Amino acid sequence: VNYVKTIPQDIETFKYTAENELNAFPNPASDAVAFIFESDIETTGSISIFDLTGRMINNTQINVIEGQNMADLNIAYLANGVYIFEVFDGTETIKVKVVKE
Repeated sequence: VNYVKTIPQDIETFKYTAENELNAFPNPASDAVAFIFESDIETTGSISIFDLTGRMINNTQINVIEGQNMADLNIAYLANGVYIFEVFDGTETIKVKVVKE
């Protein structure tokens, strides 16, 4: 499990994402978060949102392609705070903390 804190504000910042790495931006975010990650296979994955008590708030299925992926997730409905996002790419789960403002 990898925790990666990211700061970049736009997609152009990410020309390459290392294997087993998850980038989330913007962070902090208010309306939406984009996740960039690599996958070795084409499959159905998921993004799960957890609060800091470990309670799952949402789980969204995503289409994952072999290579670099980008998935946008609406978070406007979340209360302000810190959340753990788990991205499952078909073979592994990678986690990242995101601050909702």
